[in-house]
Amino acid sequence: MASDVQHCVQTLRLKVKREGYAWLNAAAIEVNQVWNFSNAAGYKAARPFSGQPRWLSAFDLDKLTAGATECFDHIGADTIQRVNAEFATRRKQFRKAKLRWRVSKGPKKSLGWVPFKAVQLSACGVTHDRNVNAGRNIRSAGRCPPSVCGNEPPLIVAPPSQTSSRMRGRD
Repeated sequence: MASDVQHCVQTLRLKVKREGYAWLNAAAIEVNQVWNFSNAAGYKAARPFSGQPRWLSAFDLDKLTAGATECFDHIGADTIQRVNAEFATRRKQFRKAKLRWRVSKGPKKSLGWVPFKAVQLSACGVTHDRNVNAGRNIRSAGRCPPSVCGNEPPLIVAPPSQTSSRMRGRD
């Protein structure tokens, strides 16, 4: 009995600091290069010079891109595999031998997307003690004036008072 495995893709909208712009742009260019390679390889397989036409799956594209991480500085094998899977899904969905070419530079630049796995987003190496973090949140909430209705965020943050620094010394 074969079980159907369903994959869920979640799109996150994140704020990125200015220091990350250059890295994300470079990663988006590399993702576009993988997409364009998959597009060209899939088109050649679908319209071969001789032999039977073949629609390449994500697995076939993964075999063709094996070892490509040596050529890229910003994306890894898991990102390349995710791009191949997305390409194979879109090609099957639109039933076309060739999809649009993704332009990485110039005025007609494609807005790139960079697929991440949850492990890549969570493993920043910083550890937080939840009790200390909760104490900081409670202290910062105590400095804010309460809202009128009770469910609105405060508009003005009160400056820290001198008593709060004296209270820290007692702990």
